[in-house]
Amino acid sequence: RWTGSRPPFGYNVETSKVSGKPERRLAIDDVEATVVQLIFALRLGGQVPGAGKEPVAPKGVKKIAGFLNKNGYTTREGRRFSLGTVHKILTNQTYAGTYIYGRMETRTGTLRAPEK
Repeated sequence: RWTGSRPPFGYNVETSKVSGKPERRLAIDDVEATVVQLIFALRLGGQVPGAGKEPVAPKGVKKIAGFLNKNGYTTREGRRFSLGTVHKILTNQTYAGTYIYGRMETRTGTLRAPEK
């Protein structure tokens, strides 16, 4: 279930009824997901879609943002990719299939200790 407000880039939130209650779940946005896959492919290097037949060397955040902006890719809001946006995508655990519920203490704004 998705309890957060705004889904990460590459995902949408779908609402369905389970046991009569509405439930929000992440769903892959096909258009944005191709950009996310491209970002990870550029980071890891090798064969990259749209970069020709030659393998590319692994790229850093700055080079990835430059590549995306040079080739006309934009964020959900139609903006250019910034270093922060690319970094956030590369470090977000949601793309690895992990979602941590209750990470932040809402009353104090501090991080909770991870459970074992």
